[in-house]
Order: sequence, then structure tokens, then C-alpha cells
Amino acid sequence: MRIAIRAPNWLGDAVMSLPAVRDLRATFPEAGIDCYASAAAAEIYARGVSDVNVVSLPSGRGTAFRRVVPMLLRGRYDLGVILPPSFSSALLFALGGVRNRIGYRSDARAPLLTVGVERARRGSVHLAEEFRHLCRLAAERQGRTLANGDASEAFAISDGKRERVAGLLSGRTRPWVALAPAPAPRSDGRPRDLLTSLHGSRSATPRKSY
Repeated sequence: MRIAIRAPNWLGDAVMSLPAVRDLRATFPEAGIDCYASAAAAEIYARGVSDVNVVSLPSGRGTAFRRVVPMLLRGRYDLGVILPPSFSSALLFALGGVRNRIGYRSDARAPLLTVGVERARRGSVHLAEEFRHLCRLAAERQGRTLANGDASEAFAISDGKRERVAGLLSGRTRPWVALAPAPAPRSDGRPRDLLTSLHGSRSATPRKSY
């Protein structure tokens, strides 16, 4: 059994997909599993999932297709789980000859999928559960039940990164607040309200920081 997984590109999405991919790994212990991921997400997968081969995708969509499609064809995959909802990710696996391609049929992808799944209304289902749902269907496609591992399993952080953060925070006496902005802009004003309240004055104008 050969399984290909297209990992999400966004770092937060990649982290939230780890429990589902770990469960898929546990469900198919005998399978060879290759995870195709962007350079940034590849490091997360390499540290977050054991016993999988992580393939870092080259930057540039045209370059990725030219290099990765032959790799997929050589891999002769029996099963493909396409976690991102983008058209290009489904097209990549279709051109690569991956059999049993499972993913959400958003973005006009239905013809490219073997099993196209209707996606829940945005925000109604946690993204981690959306990823798990696809892996569950992949397992059922092969007559198996998806394993149910510990979703709270720790994510491995290298000593070098811990030391870097410790260096940034050393000598700081004032409290720190970390914000994770949504990828799409919001119109309800809540981020601005939160920033002004943290600043301690409603009259203050928060500055964007990237």
C-alpha cells in the first residue's frame, strides 16, 4: 500500500492536520506514506509525524508541477488524501496518477477527485475535524476504521528554536501577548477593540505588526 498526502500550506493549518495524519499513519502501519508539503510546512510534518517520508515541494507552481508530477507517477500511489481545498492541489494528484483521490470538492475540483466531499459551512466545524473527516473517509475506502489517537500529543520543538525564543524574551519584564490573526480580514472590529483594550486606552490607535 502506497499513500500520498498533500499537506496544507498554512503553518497553522499544517499543525492542526497533524493529529489526523498521525491517526492515518496508525491505521496503515504497513503502508509507505509520503507527505507532500510546502517548505515551511515540511518542517512541521517532519517533526510532528513519525514514520512518514516528507517531500518538500519546490516554490513556484509551474516548477512544482514539472518536478512533482513525475515523482507521483513513479510512486504509483494507491490512495491520496488532499487536505488543502485548492484546485492546484487536486490537479497535482490527478496528473500524478494517484488512485482514490479524496478531498473536498470546493473550487470546482469534483472532476479531479475520486471521492469528492461537500465541505461544511466555514466556521461550523473545527479545521482539525475537517482534516480528520478526510482521513476517516480514506481509511473507510480501504475497509478500515481510522485510529483515534491523542489529539493533544505534544509538537516537537527543536532545542535551537527554544534557545532563540529564550534569547528574545530574556531581560523582558513587561507582559507579552501573542496574537494569531485570521488569514482573511474581519469587518466586525474585534481585532481593533482587542488591541486598544490591551493598550489600555480606547483612544489609542493600534499599529499593525507583521
